[in-house]
Amino acid sequence: MNVIGHSQNLEKLQSALQSSMRSFIFCGPDGVGKHQVARHVARMFNCQNVVDDLSKINKSCDCIFCSRFKHGYTEGIRDFQLSLKSQRAIDFIRTEILGRLGERVPDVRRYFVILNDYQWLSSRAEDLLLKPLEEIRETTFILITNQLEKARRTIKSRSIIFRFQTLSNSELFEIVTPPASFDEDVIQRVYTCAEGSAGKVQRYFDPKVISLYDSIAFPSRGEQKKFSDILKELREEESGELKYTKVSFILDMWKLFLFERVLEGIYDKKYFYAYEKKVKRLSQSINLLREDKGSWFVIDVFIRFWFLFLTSYAEKSSIN
Repeated sequence: MNVIGHSQNLEKLQSALQSSMRSFIFCGPDGVGKHQVARHVARMFNCQNVVDDLSKINKSCDCIFCSRFKHGYTEGIRDFQLSLKSQRAIDFIRTEILGRLGERVPDVRRYFVILNDYQWLSSRAEDLLLKPLEEIRETTFILITNQLEKARRTIKSRSIIFRFQTLSNSELFEIVTPPASFDEDVIQRVYTCAEGSAGKVQRYFDPKVISLYDSIAFPSRGEQKKFSDILKELREEESGELKYTKVSFILDMWKLFLFERVLEGIYDKKYFYAYEKKVKRLSQSINLLREDKGSWFVIDVFIRFWFLFLTSYAEKSSIN
C-alpha cells in the first residue's frame, strides 16, 4: 500500500534521518498512516536502487530488499505491536534489541526497530529501552503513539517528534474506495465520523459493522427494541477486533449525530463536550474489548444512557 499524505513530515524526516539522531516519535490519531510511513521509511533506507530519498517513497522497485519486503520479509525491520495488557515488550527489548546488537544480515544497510502503540509500554520496559536509544548508533528507533503525553520525558528528550495530522476526505477516498452497494449518504457519514482516519474507514465499511447504521444513525423511539437486540448481541459476542470496531462505530456515529443537533440548535453544545470527554475517559475500557470481556459492563451502561438521551431528539422533533 502506498503512503498517502504527510508530505511535510516526509520532508522533515528526510533531513532527520541524515542527522546523528536515531530515535523518532510518530504521534497522532489512529489510522492516519504512522505505521505505514515507518515501514516504508525502513524499506527506503535499505533499498538498493533509490537511496535515502523519501520523495520517491511510493516508487516501485525490484531490488532484492524491496522484493522481499513486498512478500513479508522483515529482517532488518523489527516491528512490534504493543497492546494494553502486554508484558511481552520487556522480553522483546531484551531478546530482539539488546540480544541482537551484534547481528549482521545480508542486504540490510540500516536496522530499524518499530514499536507500534508505544503508549502501552510499561515503565520497566521504558527503563530497558533507554540504554539502546542512547548507545546503539547502527539502529533507528521509531516509536508510534496516539498519546504523546504518556511517553517519558527522558525518552522524548532523546527523540525527534513528528506530529501526524488527520487525512482529508479526498485522501481517505484515495486510500479506501467505498463499496459500490452503499448509499451515498452512508458513505459520506462514515467518512465524516472517521475524522480523517483511514483505519476507521476500512473497519467501518465491514458489512458486519455497517449493518448497524440504520439503528444508530437516527435514534428514535421506534428503534429501541431493535437497538436492544444489538446490545444483547454485542454483550454475547466474543471480544476482539470486530466487537471493538462495532462499539467505536456506534460512539463515533453518535458523536456526529450530536454535533449535527448542536448546529441545528436542538442540543446545547455542553452535551456534545460532555459526551466527547466521557468517550475519551472510556478509551482504555473500549480498547480492552480487543482482548477480554472485563470492560463491557461500564460501556454497556454508557451506551444505554446515551441512547435514551439521543432518543429525546425524536420526541422534540415530533413536538415541533
